[in-house]
Amino acid sequence: MVMRRNLTRRLVQAEGRAHALAPPALDRWQQQAHDRLVAVLGPAVAGQLRSELLTSYWLHTAPLMGLIIDGAPPSVLTAEFARYEAVPSGRLGPQTLAAVQVWLGSPAGQQRSIDPYWTFHHEGTAQGDFRRDLGYAWVLATGAELAAWASADEQEQWEILVCVTVCLTSARHPELFTDLDRTRAKDIAVAETVHEAYRSWLHWRVEYCSVAVRTTPLPPVLSPSERWAAEIRAAESTQSRLTPLTV
Repeated sequence: MVMRRNLTRRLVQAEGRAHALAPPALDRWQQQAHDRLVAVLGPAVAGQLRSELLTSYWLHTAPLMGLIIDGAPPSVLTAEFARYEAVPSGRLGPQTLAAVQVWLGSPAGQQRSIDPYWTFHHEGTAQGDFRRDLGYAWVLATGAELAAWASADEQEQWEILVCVTVCLTSARHPELFTDLDRTRAKDIAVAETVHEAYRSWLHWRVEYCSVAVRTTPLPPVLSPSERWAAEIRAAESTQSRLTPLTV
């Protein structure tokens, strides 16, 4: 009986020591950040970074991993890293940040998947107006009736958006569109073109569509739709050889 009690006590003590040595459990949101780290960096590296997720660093880790997993264009990640420098309290843990930057420079990071239409899927709350103005650019560039965009169904509008963004990209990067093959370079170029168009469109909307009272009027400028259409028309000979990139 005494031997049994001693054995039980030792087992309880051993379990207590093992529990004390075990790493603290991650909560639901920290675990989500950890899972995203595993998806990008692999389980071994993610395991080494686990301790940083037990602090407030997890809050900034999950969104960055989401950008990478979802195929955000390089400029979006560059802007995110710049934001970390400007707002140190909003950055990842130092070990996590270093590991992500090393991975992005590695062969695997250099070949990560890029979604050409990431901006359409993930950016902003004014997407409806942005898509409409891209549709208007297609109307202006092709000479179609304005109703052709407004009356198009969701699939038809998406095909128009793909066409106009690829045409706009090829107008800016004709060297990439000498054939119909889909390449990662083309995916990046389209992704960056769409994102830049959205950011410039937002700026124009704030500057020229705001209801704020101004002491001096702003100089007249072309709308984004007019500028995009002009670019596409100027490169019309190139566009005739294009096939839009599919999703």
